[in-house]
Amino acid sequence: MKLLFEEFEAEEAVPILVSYVNHLKGLGYSCEVDFGFWDVFAYKEEDEPEIAVLQVKNSLRKDQLYRLSRESYKFKVILAESSDVNAFIMPSLTTFLAMLGVGMCVRDVGWVVLPNESKISSVKDLEFKAAKRWYRNKDGNWRKKCSKCGVERGPDEFYPRNYPKARDPYRHICKECFKERYRAT
Repeated sequence: MKLLFEEFEAEEAVPILVSYVNHLKGLGYSCEVDFGFWDVFAYKEEDEPEIAVLQVKNSLRKDQLYRLSRESYKFKVILAESSDVNAFIMPSLTTFLAMLGVGMCVRDVGWVVLPNESKISSVKDLEFKAAKRWYRNKDGNWRKKCSKCGVERGPDEFYPRNYPKARDPYRHICKECFKERYRAT
């Protein structure tokens, strides 16, 4: 499953759907374009599709959510072309998709939910995943480098931003550097 999903990265200047189809073909899947609800079906060696793929722009409509809940395939995948992640809506959507076993990959963010496995457990996880400077270390903790001292630190070592809609929920310099900067003035 890791090869199918986690190792996929959308190519720049290529639609995310085309990029994912190229990824699947590299893994030995044959892909068929569908002109119905799904955009692409991927087959390995079975007569039935193993992966059903749907591409969306900015959001999922109610009728799409209904179809996702009704149709059964081994893996159901949504590819979102938009990188505008609204942290106030997405947690409930990702929880719902995880409950349905549907995976969702957002351009410039990556897999928000893997098929049949939830990756996001809180609003904070989604905010960190959307902010490009944050990453998970091998212990599963969120970390980023302070832009002043260059030391990797956790969220509790940064002050929160004053802007509620900022992509990164925390300032770019750590608390120590922030205090030092204002002591000097």
